[in-house]
Amino acid sequence: MEISSHRWRQRKKIEGFFDICNLNGLTGEQGVIIPRTNIAHLMVNENVRLSVLEGRFHIWVADHVNHVMTLLTGIPMGKLNTKKNNTRPIASMQPLLPELNR
Repeated sequence: MEISSHRWRQRKKIEGFFDICNLNGLTGEQGVIIPRTNIAHLMVNENVRLSVLEGRFHIWVADHVNHVMTLLTGIPMGKLNTKKNNTRPIASMQPLLPELNR
């Protein structure tokens, strides 16, 4: 079975990043984020698979950029409430967005 060039590139990027993390010491906090649509056909080498199973490396999947931001910051994005005068949830990234756009 031949791997498509897109899948091959994704595999090499994940394995390359894993190799760098592994050389510097896996902490259990390193990993990669990939689109959920790519998970069904994901193929990585045994070192990556074992490290993921042992919790020393992660492959997170995301459906939307909001999920990526939550993974990177630990703060939920939240949603702008257009029905309540465009209010923003306090415990989210939403209150920070106007500041970032300046």
